[in-house]
Amino acid sequence: MMDRRRLTRYEVEEYYPVVERETDRAVGRLANLSIEGVMLITEEPVKKRTLLKLTLKLPTPVLGHATVEFDAECRWSRKGRGVDWFESGYRLKNVPIEDQTTILCLVMQLLADKTTDQELA
Repeated sequence: MMDRRRLTRYEVEEYYPVVERETDRAVGRLANLSIEGVMLITEEPVKKRTLLKLTLKLPTPVLGHATVEFDAECRWSRKGRGVDWFESGYRLKNVPIEDQTTILCLVMQLLADKTTDQELA
């Protein structure tokens, strides 16, 4: 699959659960993140172009926020290799300004962690 992203996505090491905003039903977990999109690990495939209203639960508060809310449009979904879960990529939509700031801070933290890891290697 050709990667058409304009921005680098950063892998997350911690567990970030993702739920449907209105029902609090578990959707999956965050695999990677950029300021424009996310990849989620889910138990079920998600149809392309599906728009989900999601809440990302943060393991540690960021800028005083324990959650981030956004809508996410599924761009692709595929079965993970040799595993029982699915990977799906989403473009973020309708992100409130305070949550945009939190996402930017998360991305910067992940970039700083990646840079530190590379310096130590």
